[in-house]
Amino acid sequence: MDFTRAYGDIDERFYLTVSSIYRQALEYIMKNDLEEKFVDRSRRLAERSQGIGGGFGDAMVEFYYDYLGHMEEEEETED
Repeated sequence: MDFTRAYGDIDERFYLTVSSIYRQALEYIMKNDLEEKFVDRSRRLAERSQGIGGGFGDAMVEFYYDYLGHMEEEEETED
């Protein structure tokens, strides 16, 4: 967010590429049963994307919940 504030928004293609790579990483995490190891980091990435680019943050959060949202549900039932 600091970069965006200092230098302005980057073109749409950049955001589409980053969100696509994030989605691919989440797919890899799921296929290789690495959810426990990467759930916190993945959540932080989605949270930090908020307020950057038109719709970019929303897409990142949506990908997070599509792939790892069930991890939060499991945490709530453990409490």
